[in-house]
Amino acid sequence: RREGVFFKSLSSRFRYHGMVDGEPKVRLLGETRAFLNPISWEEPFGNAPVESMLCGTPVLTTARGALPETVDADT
Repeated sequence: RREGVFFKSLSSRFRYHGMVDGEPKVRLLGETRAFLNPISWEEPFGNAPVESMLCGTPVLTTARGALPETVDADT
C-alpha cells in the first residue's frame, strides 16, 4: 500500500520513544529537533507540547482544542 511505503520511508527520520519520564524526558525533549503532535480530537490541554516548548523544542501540531491557546506560532 502507498501509505505503508510513505511511513516506511519516514522511519529513518522519526523515532517513537514510548513512555519517557523524569530527567530522561527532559534530556530527550531538549535534544529533539521538533515535537510532532498531530491530534485529531479536541484536546482540553496538552501537557506534552508545553513540556516540549519549555525544553526549547519547536512544536508542530494541529489547531485543535486548547492547543491554539498554548502553542504560539511565533515561539
